[in-house]
Amino acid sequence: MKTDFNLIDAFRIFDPEGTGHTGLEELQSGLYDIGLNVTLEELTLVMKRFDKDQDRKLRYSEFCDAFLPVDSFHASLLAKKAPLTMYPISALPKSQIFYPETCDMFINTFSLHIKNEIEAEKLRIDTQRKAGYSAHEAFSILDSNGDQFIDKEDVSAVILPITCSFTSCANTLCATACTSQIKSCAR
Repeated sequence: MKTDFNLIDAFRIFDPEGTGHTGLEELQSGLYDIGLNVTLEELTLVMKRFDKDQDRKLRYSEFCDAFLPVDSFHASLLAKKAPLTMYPISALPKSQIFYPETCDMFINTFSLHIKNEIEAEKLRIDTQRKAGYSAHEAFSILDSNGDQFIDKEDVSAVILPITCSFTSCANTLCATACTSQIKSCAR
């Protein structure tokens, strides 16, 4: 975690007036100001993912959900960090709010969110085309403990038996092939 990065200043890039929320155009403008050129369509996908109340405004709390680390220790450290700049933020170029390396990392992280949402949208479109596919049913299969969340334990519970079964079959095939090779060499 970079010492100069904090969520309040990061959000101020998109909400310089301090309203507590930002829209698509402000997101696009703020990203452009720090060196990331994105389309409104790409940002709409990100907004769909993080705009929990679907009011087409990204609130500070929703923004934090996108950028807080999953690790609770680091998330609490980042959430407690005070802003480095004070209003009016418009007096400072947005690209200079953080050190250049930190700004690059923030841009890369935002880019990763965009890329993930583009890929997720492709998957949504592909799966909608498949006859008989049910996202609810697929989710239920992956949610092995029924807690309405899919975590690494759920994925492991579903994937591990398949992997072990595959590995077992592969080992059997390999052992059979090796035994055949040994027999043919012994002749």
